[in-house]
Amino acid sequence: MSTPRRILVAIALVLVGLSAALLLGGQAGMCLGPLGVTPVQCARVTGVVPSAGTGLPILALMIAIAAFVVAPPRPERGRSVLAGALVGGAIGAVAFLLFRPTTMEGLDSTGTWISIARPLDPSLLATAVVLGGLIGASAMRRGQGGPAGRRSGRD
Repeated sequence: MSTPRRILVAIALVLVGLSAALLLGGQAGMCLGPLGVTPVQCARVTGVVPSAGTGLPILALMIAIAAFVVAPPRPERGRSVLAGALVGGAIGAVAFLLFRPTTMEGLDSTGTWISIARPLDPSLLATAVVLGGLIGASAMRRGQGGPAGRRSGRD
C-alpha cells in the first residue's frame, strides 16, 4: 500500500474512533431536584458515578491501529514489537490501578462535604492498556530502520 493511501486509511480510522468517542459517551446520573444539586450529591443519591464510556478506548485503539498502518513494523521485529506492546499494556494497567481516583468528593447543596467510593471504570482501564501497549510497541520499533528509528547521519 502506498504512503498516501496509508495516511488516508489512518485518518479514516481516527475519524471512526472520534465518532465512537462522541456517540458512545459515559454514563452520568440524572438528578431532577432543586437547583444547586452537585455532581457528587447526584452520584450519591442515584448510585451512578460518572464514567468515560466505551468510546474512549475505541478512540485509543483506532489511534494505535492507525499508527501501525502508517508505519508498520518490519517482519523480523514483529516479536519484539509484540513483546513491547504486552509489557507496555501491563505497565499502563498497573499505573492506572495505582493512580486512579478511588473516591469522589465535594460539597452537597447544603455545604456539607461528602465523599463516596468510586468504582473501577473498565473503559479507562482499557484505554490505559491500549495506550501503554502503543507506547511499548513504539519503543521497540526504535531499533529498526523505519520512520521511527531512521537516523539522518548528521549526529
